[in-house]
Amino acid sequence: MEYLLIEGGKVWTGAGTVEEALLLGGDKVIAVGSKSSVQSHPKAAKAKKIALKGETVIPGMTDSHLHLTAVAKYKVAIDLSDVKSKEEFLQRIKKGAENSTSDSWVYASRLNEAHWDRPALPTREDLDSLNLPNPIVVTRICSHTNVVNTNALEKCGIPLDADIEGAVKGLDGKLNGILHEQAGFNVVEKMKKSLYTQERVTELVAEKCHEIAAYGLTAIHPCGAFSYGLEESLEVYQSLRAANRLSLRVFAYFDFMPNLPISSGLGDDWVKYQGWKTFLDGSLGAATAAFTEPYSDNPESCGLLNHSLDEVKAWLEECQSRGIQAQIHVIGDRALDQALDAIEYVVSKRGTTSHSLPVRLAHTQLCRPDQIKRMASLRVVCDIQPMFLPSDMHMAPSRLGEKRLEMAYPWRSLYDGGLLLTGSSDTPAESINPWTGVWAAVNRTGADGKPEEGWTPKEKLTLEQALKIYTVNPYKAMGYENIGTLEVGKKADVVVLNNDIWGMPTQKLKDVTPQYVFVDGLQSVGDLTDWPTISK
Repeated sequence: MEYLLIEGGKVWTGAGTVEEALLLGGDKVIAVGSKSSVQSHPKAAKAKKIALKGETVIPGMTDSHLHLTAVAKYKVAIDLSDVKSKEEFLQRIKKGAENSTSDSWVYASRLNEAHWDRPALPTREDLDSLNLPNPIVVTRICSHTNVVNTNALEKCGIPLDADIEGAVKGLDGKLNGILHEQAGFNVVEKMKKSLYTQERVTELVAEKCHEIAAYGLTAIHPCGAFSYGLEESLEVYQSLRAANRLSLRVFAYFDFMPNLPISSGLGDDWVKYQGWKTFLDGSLGAATAAFTEPYSDNPESCGLLNHSLDEVKAWLEECQSRGIQAQIHVIGDRALDQALDAIEYVVSKRGTTSHSLPVRLAHTQLCRPDQIKRMASLRVVCDIQPMFLPSDMHMAPSRLGEKRLEMAYPWRSLYDGGLLLTGSSDTPAESINPWTGVWAAVNRTGADGKPEEGWTPKEKLTLEQALKIYTVNPYKAMGYENIGTLEVGKKADVVVLNNDIWGMPTQKLKDVTPQYVFVDGLQSVGDLTDWPTISK
């Protein structure tokens, strides 16, 4: 067995203490405490050493809600994330299509028209103006809206006069290429089948996992939303693990019930089936999130509910009876009401058992005080995305209006209300770097540091609270007790940072990077020689 002594730093255990030294033995923490006490451990003398100068050491970090394979595939897509106008958008598409054959699909992603000088979604006519022979698909950053050209509609056999729920028509009565929710997913599915082979996807996922491990991530909870064109494959992750090329742990959720008699936790310590996922509404940016009151900038719309209450009840009953953890996408307060009604129904009908896992509510971007009380009584978990706030802070006021802004992104209210919070990126919606999430949770400002006091500052989290949502809490949410903190006997998932994060200005938290990252005692990031290392 190999032993590693990390000393001279500030070891934040995640269990309420900050220690001086840490000793790893194989895949476990075998000692933690003062420098002298750890050095006196019988195995310390023959341990390999990392000598620090006050830098912080923390448990491995987790992104508890993301679409990893989707963002890995974006490597072969045209990136629109920094586009600032329709003109630049069209130029980017045209340039990106230069090397495409005439019959191949052109795919662009991460469109965010809310940041344009004149915010408005592009249309089929805009894409057609490029006079390209290719079918074109453009995916909005939220993945809930796609924009396509006429060639793409024709490729999918969709006539311009078709009546499809979620497909927007122009003043001429013809489809304008803007496809919300399910309307766009069939087009995306056809496009992706022609772009990606299984071998190509496996390599892209391997590269992306290695890339994100460099941020300090040792685990991810990928959500396979096939109905949204956001696929995940346990087979891909398992093949990488078998080749010692998987850089982090995987706890996967899927938007369909397994047709085998399995429950959450099936798998090994590295790759597990963890649960079922559904979407009750859309997104704030696409104006499809479901609210009890109309959008302030569109009084005719309260957004969309994707399912009936009876459907959600039935799904949750099945999850509870089969021991499958449920994860539910809710952004608007009307969607949250529906989720809570369904959870209450199942609890009242079936009760809870010792193996019952809490329902995870993804996003919870707008919560009324009465809903927070209901969530606490039902012991749900809130999977939040702190980076949504810097991205949305200039768009949300027009969507929500002044009254509802006080209830938006209510992280401290949720925390103080007794809810367990986990932190995530929902990438490709936001940066997968967890330190941007920690920064956003603590500061609640834009990248420019404004407003200086923070946006609704009463909802800021402390640094320790922000760290917990990315380290300790994700494992609590899934019921795993042998991992998530740096305590004796726990799994050796460790991140050695390049800073003392407790002594730095909070606005610099987004710039933190690790020196070393260990998963199950294996080095995934760092230059430690003669130590078991994950292959690239």
